[in-house]
Amino acid sequence: MLNTKKPTTVGGIKSLAKHLKRQGDIPYLKALDDAARAAGYHNYQNANRQLESPKQLVENFITAHWNDPQRKKGEKRAGRMTLKIELPGLVGELFTKGEIAALPRSGRTRLVTLDQIVMDSSVQSKGRAKDVLHMAARHLYFMLATGLRPPIGKNRIPHRYKSLPDIPEKDHSYEWMHPDSGTYVITDEPYQARMEFNDHQVERDKWSETHAWDIKLTSWSGLWNPGMTELYVASERASNLDLDALVFAINMMPEKMDEALWATYEGLWGDVYKSPLVKTQQDMRRARAKDTVYAFQSKKTIPMGWNASSDRRPAGNMSVKNHKLAGQLIKTVMWTPICSYKSHNVLNSVRSKLEDWMSHETRHNRISDDEFFDIYYREYTQEGRIADKASTPKGCHSLLGELKGLLRKNYPDSEPLRRIMKKIDAVQKNIIETN
Repeated sequence: MLNTKKPTTVGGIKSLAKHLKRQGDIPYLKALDDAARAAGYHNYQNANRQLESPKQLVENFITAHWNDPQRKKGEKRAGRMTLKIELPGLVGELFTKGEIAALPRSGRTRLVTLDQIVMDSSVQSKGRAKDVLHMAARHLYFMLATGLRPPIGKNRIPHRYKSLPDIPEKDHSYEWMHPDSGTYVITDEPYQARMEFNDHQVERDKWSETHAWDIKLTSWSGLWNPGMTELYVASERASNLDLDALVFAINMMPEKMDEALWATYEGLWGDVYKSPLVKTQQDMRRARAKDTVYAFQSKKTIPMGWNASSDRRPAGNMSVKNHKLAGQLIKTVMWTPICSYKSHNVLNSVRSKLEDWMSHETRHNRISDDEFFDIYYREYTQEGRIADKASTPKGCHSLLGELKGLLRKNYPDSEPLRRIMKKIDAVQKNIIETN
């Protein structure tokens, strides 16, 4: 232990933990516990609760809409449900927009104001709306308690884990990153009865030893289906994460997280819930779920569905002949050895999007299913001008430039087109850098 003054604040404990981590080459979470014990506390969680002044809880709101065509006679067909939860701050200050958008089972989720989240995609029933709202709330509390975050932005999963085989009998799993330690974590929630009925634990133990990972069972009710599933957490043994400390933090979470703690407000389909921070007309527009707003064509884009949550395409029509050319350009570059796996996947998303546009553009034209599918998939020409050019990185770069020119000629400058162009630009850059 360092010969230093006994820390008396949470900040002091954290500072000592950083010294201990560097000195002893130990996980940061273990260093936090060691520093807390040096300060006279059982562990860091115990110190944090006693030293930190209680934070005033703030009301936050999550809204979902539901539409049930198979309702019973006399029941409402559709409606709005808003869940009020209390957090130690405004949800928009505690989490990033990307972390909120990554909430599971909730469709397109976005931050409206600092105190309200809206799910743009409606769900199939009132009961389902309640389920997705409660699951979103449990995930928010889980992230606050553990420090884990979804693997997005700077916290992406390291590439070496891409080939890691699945945990045997893995079910209802989520992937996480621990920003402080840079550790990849998996949560897994198989049904309790399923684990008891078959001896799957032997397989999981074998997987754990083979890949040098630890899998630990928590006592908390879980994220997916509390009462029916068991929550396991797993991380690599060589990581900087103290898995026991993480399990402890999860086990300290309140066992009951349901309507006893959260208030629910109901309204009509398409209603806007006006939280305290929804004050302006612009706030009101943002707070309206896109699934409840009818989409209109603009000068540059056309909705591909009836509501505002639908994707949009450029307000132009490219001929079938030009779509065939675009398909040949993409398929030829995709299947050359010059195109990396990463670029192949990007071009695959480009052709998928162009095929979606074509399906709307050719809706009233006569084109067989086989011909339609051949344009962006199946066979491609392996000889001729395009194939000859694709034999070199410079030629592939030129073919993608031709593709961009074709798209610009047939579609107006618009956000959907710019997204496609950005992907093609990235592939061109990757081809030059990797060859």
